[in-house]
Amino acid sequence: MCTAVGLMALLVSIGFITNYYLQRSFSQYQLLSEVDNIAILGQQIRKTEKDFLLKETINPEFYRTGKSEYIALFDSLARSIDSSLVRLSEVDANLSTADIKAVESSFAEYKKQFAQLTALTRTKGFKDFGIEGDFRSAIHSVEQELEQRNDYKLTVYMLTLRRHEKDYLLRKELRYRDKFTDVNAKLIRVLSDGSRNTKLIELLKRYESLFYLLIDKDIAIGLTGGGGVLADINQVSESMENGLDAIHTEVYNMSKAAIQNAVVALFVAIIVLSVIAVALILRISSHIVRSIHKLQRYILKLGQGELPEAIAIDGSNEITQMADAVNILTNNLKRTQAFAIEVGNGNFESEVNVFNNQGDLGGALIEMRAKLLQVAQEREQSRMADSQRLWVNEGLALFAQLLRGNGEHSLQELSFLIVKNMVKYTGSNQGALFLVDDEDSSTINLVSAFAYDRRKYLKKSMHIREGLVGVCVLEAETTLITDIPEGYLQITSGLGQASPNCLLLVPLKVSDRVYGVVEIASFKVLESYQIDFLERVAENVASTIQMVKVNERTAQLLEQTQSQAEILAAQEEEMRQNLEELQATQESLSQRELELRNELADKDIEVEHLKQQLVLGVNRSGNQHKLLENVYAAVETSFLFAEFDVLGNATKWNKLFANSWQGSNNRFSVLDGSIPEQVTDNQMDWERVTKGEAYIGTIHRLNNNGKVVSIYCSVTPLFEAEAPLQKVVFIGFPIPDKMAYNQGVSGKWVRGFNQEHLAEYGDVCLS
Repeated sequence: MCTAVGLMALLVSIGFITNYYLQRSFSQYQLLSEVDNIAILGQQIRKTEKDFLLKETINPEFYRTGKSEYIALFDSLARSIDSSLVRLSEVDANLSTADIKAVESSFAEYKKQFAQLTALTRTKGFKDFGIEGDFRSAIHSVEQELEQRNDYKLTVYMLTLRRHEKDYLLRKELRYRDKFTDVNAKLIRVLSDGSRNTKLIELLKRYESLFYLLIDKDIAIGLTGGGGVLADINQVSESMENGLDAIHTEVYNMSKAAIQNAVVALFVAIIVLSVIAVALILRISSHIVRSIHKLQRYILKLGQGELPEAIAIDGSNEITQMADAVNILTNNLKRTQAFAIEVGNGNFESEVNVFNNQGDLGGALIEMRAKLLQVAQEREQSRMADSQRLWVNEGLALFAQLLRGNGEHSLQELSFLIVKNMVKYTGSNQGALFLVDDEDSSTINLVSAFAYDRRKYLKKSMHIREGLVGVCVLEAETTLITDIPEGYLQITSGLGQASPNCLLLVPLKVSDRVYGVVEIASFKVLESYQIDFLERVAENVASTIQMVKVNERTAQLLEQTQSQAEILAAQEEEMRQNLEELQATQESLSQRELELRNELADKDIEVEHLKQQLVLGVNRSGNQHKLLENVYAAVETSFLFAEFDVLGNATKWNKLFANSWQGSNNRFSVLDGSIPEQVTDNQMDWERVTKGEAYIGTIHRLNNNGKVVSIYCSVTPLFEAEAPLQKVVFIGFPIPDKMAYNQGVSGKWVRGFNQEHLAEYGDVCLS
């Protein structure tokens, strides 16, 4: 009886010792779980940081209010990490505080760098906000000023500036800043020749300074040059991850040591139990020495760590009860051994039946198995999540590198590389990329196809309302089909005709505009994280395709601009030659103009002489009247002659005027026959004529055949005493074709016909 009581006491001691070490082991696993939780929160906060850079930096509401759901999520995750770090330092005093302090310090620096990143991002701005908003306003100011100049050469300079600006914004390379600086300096030198260009030069300098300021913010952020806040964030994040890895390793070693101590303590307790049992047996009477000796040998084997077969029991007494108890202990130790081996092999789901799963040891083992299984499941889920996240991040990096090199490939080749890498990276067997036709938005064209590690050369076009691809473009939503219609896929392998079991269609859209569709077919059904990955890649691909199309359009415009520049140079050379001919013609015309003025002066003298003759007497009036009629007839025969009323409508004209002056229904106005807007035009300022000023010079009009005619003329208003204007007399003659239109606009305004008025008012060209 005493022996049984002693054995029971030892078993209870073993249970308590085992429970103590198991509880300590569970504490270590709890600590390990806390470290893993911090690592998961760290990955989530890094994802939030990336989402902020990817989405919030192009959200106008963020720049308007300064509020962001990603910043709020970042702050929430940061508080969770801080709380976890505090709990980590409180769980186990044996844990190295230096590593925890290093992680806390790195995380504090990480939060500081993220706050700096958000501040720099908002300062930089987007669209109409921040520095970028001022930059766009400066661009518009320069372009509006240039539109008023209507100078082709300045426009070419401005297009080149905009091209270098766009190249930098797309590629973030500083060499485009230097090109921008050189072109802007040349443009400012060109504008420095004229005093009226001061405003435009100031606008260009402001444009340039804002561009430099925008680049400085990119450098500070790290979008240009590879440094900046982003590099600091990555460095601090890497330091924090290294610290967590060190803590994880330390906790893992502590957990492993705790399990080893528990096993050692268990076997030590068994040895102690064996020794005490032998001592108790030796005190029993001699008539049971043999039985005790047999039991002793058995217990000695247990003490040596062996687990022999059960003792054969014959009869019913204290010795047999003891032997039965030893057999029970041996059986439970074997089960404990088997359970320990399974746990050591990582099999936390193995069955355990120690002491019928009752008592301290049995209950503790059951509880230990449950907790170990829970920890293993959590670690497996975490590992799978990490694996999927790593797969997604590596894929995003792969496609980011591929898309950054889009300038080296055509749109066709870039589309093939995108489809090829999507198919290979997702383990699919077929893929295709469709793009909406730029000229006909209702048509979708197959740009590239890839299947079974081969490039496929297919041509296919469809209406936007046809098939699954058309539905995907219209709805702008991802479509997943696991029951593919028979005959839908036309690409098959040379090894067989098996059709894929999964079809995924992802729209390529940017800002609610769909540029095309990526179609992926696979024998296995794609996981949700793979679909999310393809949707994120599709957004980047759509942005890249948009940029490629813009670049191609820009290249076409640049080529067209260069061609126009060559044409303009040829036209300038032709104009220079025409100018030389015009100068020669001008000399001849000036001589002819002098002769005409002399002739008109002679006519004026002759008319004045006739007036004097009319005063001499009635007897000579008939002859003078006849002479005036002859002069009038001579003017009508040799010159273009017309009379206009106050409103500018012709009341009288000769045949030469009608042939050289385009009218309507045999009716003429002073502004009829004006040349088109694209030809240098001059319109007589009729208001000045009606106020009493005469005009002598050249005007341009269209004749009845639509041909430009240059007319050297005299336009003279006639008054009677103090009465209002009665009529306007027009006398002129056409200049020969060779010197006609290139003569330009020249003439003089005079009050009356004397030279004093001419000197008083000077030379004024028609407007």
